[in-house]
Amino acid sequence: MDHINGLSTKRSKKVIDRSLDYSRGRVANLTRWRRQSRVQPFQSGETPLSPAGDPFQPGAMVLLTLGNPREKFWGAILALTVQGLSLSGVELGSFEDLLSMIKAGDPPAFGVVFFPMHRIERVELDLSHGHIPSLSQRFTAKTGLDPSLILTRRLPQISTRAGL
Repeated sequence: MDHINGLSTKRSKKVIDRSLDYSRGRVANLTRWRRQSRVQPFQSGETPLSPAGDPFQPGAMVLLTLGNPREKFWGAILALTVQGLSLSGVELGSFEDLLSMIKAGDPPAFGVVFFPMHRIERVELDLSHGHIPSLSQRFTAKTGLDPSLILTRRLPQISTRAGL
């Protein structure tokens, strides 16, 4: 029988095999837990938000939560990459001001910004919840305009004071 560091090779192989089995099980358990913490799958009768399966496509209206410093933005995704997210929108605290400006006939004031991934805490689709309208629905109700078209600048010209 061969000995390595005072242990037989048969015994040392068993110890190594057991530790690998334990670590595989532990990794599998962690992976299983992570999957459960994500968004739950669609229930029967529901339709997916996007045919491609990824609802965070350019033009999607989102609420973005950032860390260090903590900020929230509302807007349309321009690009989403491993480096970060490009967004056309406004800080959430300025949302009502944007609505007022557009209703008054002023050109909308929003920014096109890039946020690196290390600052992004959460990206949430701007969806209504029960009877509570989404910010996009509120925008459309108060201005009569589609926010994704305005924020992605796909409208040829935004109407003037006389047009509203």
